[in-house]
Amino acid sequence: MENFLTVPEELYLLALNESEGNVQVTHYRSFKVALSGAILMNLALENRIDSDMHNIILDKKEAVGDQLLDSAFNELRLSGDDQKSIKYWIDTLASRTEIYNSILLQSLIQKGVLKIEDKKILWVFSAQKYPVVGDKEIEAVHSRVRNLIFSDEIPEVYDIVLISLLFNSAMLDLVLSDQEIDKHIYRIEKIAKMDMIGQSIGKSIEETVVSQLISEFSKLVKGGKSAEEKIQETADEAMKKYHLKSTDELPDWLKKGTDQYKKTVAFVEKTGTADIIYNARSDRYIVKRYAAIGPAFSGEI
Repeated sequence: MENFLTVPEELYLLALNESEGNVQVTHYRSFKVALSGAILMNLALENRIDSDMHNIILDKKEAVGDQLLDSAFNELRLSGDDQKSIKYWIDTLASRTEIYNSILLQSLIQKGVLKIEDKKILWVFSAQKYPVVGDKEIEAVHSRVRNLIFSDEIPEVYDIVLISLLFNSAMLDLVLSDQEIDKHIYRIEKIAKMDMIGQSIGKSIEETVVSQLISEFSKLVKGGKSAEEKIQETADEAMKKYHLKSTDELPDWLKKGTDQYKKTVAFVEKTGTADIIYNARSDRYIVKRYAAIGPAFSGEI
């Protein structure tokens, strides 16, 4: 299927909030990191870069033909170093987020997905479908991602990249409810691991977001809630949500006295948040959301 939108454009659409008449990107710190990753992953899909588990490696030098991707790719080419760390480029591109937001909005207007009326950003087409490309109407990104997660279909590479971005940047709740994340986390993680380049960039995204979490929560004044108190709140929510009658019915990672609970305490102490999911199959803790709100983007171009 022809790709109507780039990966950064699809991520941008997921993060839109029209309720205030402008683009209010929620999860802003995570969004900046995810947008950087989206650009790098899209450049990899276009065979302009490659990566090992640590560094970005330049491949072809020809322009892609997309303003945003070419702007970022030009910066990589002019850096004077064929190999710099993935973390370096995530941080560097994240510092250009406001510029990239303007480019993305202009591109989406030109493609007929969005429009501006009275300084408000509005959708042109249905939230469920995009225009016909070739002879096929394309399912919109929000619906497409949800349908893939809820099914056993083998996703296309662009969908793998997008789900990997949402998973590793703790922004799954842009498309799923808390209960849906809990129920489908194994499927989500499985999809996120299908692409090797996505894995390497995704790992750096996750490390950057967790580092931001640690930095953010370390600024809190002393006397805040302890890790065990935060975990207790999560456990209380789980008991209410799933109608549990006793703490004995809680999973081991939330049940006091278990070895897994001790690991949960250590993870919460590290990140500062108990808003997490534990995937028993992969023995991995995942931050569910990072909802720090950033500045509104007016949508003016």
